[in-house]
Amino acid sequence: MLSLINILSKSHVHKKDYYEILGVSKNATAEEIKKAYRKVAIQFHPDKNQGDKAAEEKFKEAAEAYEVLSSDEKRAQYDPSVTHGRAMVASEATI
Repeated sequence: MLSLINILSKSHVHKKDYYEILGVSKNATAEEIKKAYRKVAIQFHPDKNQGDKAAEEKFKEAAEAYEVLSSDEKRAQYDPSVTHGRAMVASEATI
């Protein structure tokens, strides 16, 4: 039973799509992610949407998405396929 719980908790079944939350592609640059986050954060900011619980939840999701996608380390853990592509580009630039 415990191993099934571990498998389910590590699976991508319940994983939030941070790219979708911010409206960016998987190969978005840091600048594109920052710009998209600011747009969503302004749109759903609690000061602009007082009492709107749905907007507050979207604001929090956007902050969580930005925290992950704006950090190379966290983004690599979240989406290893993107990191591989970045690593190849970085290594090619040093050649």
